Amino acid sequence: MFRRRKDDYSTKKVNFDALVDVINRGTSMLAYNVSESSFLVWFLYSKEVLELVTKDNPSIADTYRNLPLAQALTGVSPYNKLKQCIDYLLTIAKLM
Repeated sequence: MFRRRKDDYSTKKVNFDALVDVINRGTSMLAYNVSESSFLVWFLYSKEVLELVTKDNPSIADTYRNLPLAQALTGVSPYNKLKQCIDYLLTIAKLM
């Protein structure tokens, strides 16, 4: 029983660390001029990581996948798209 709890903790820690890495990479991009193509590369990377770390709750990744579509319809800049995605990921990280 104790062994399983340790394994669960290890998995959660790895997932949390992976999500924090994605957030840190996105945050470092905010210091530069964010182009649409650089945002899309980061977004695809972040989407893949989020799908892996939330595989037990796919609705989280589904909601995240729809963010750029909603942003595109409102004409949001790549910089602001990145900020909104980071904010969403921070919210998920707090729940982990």
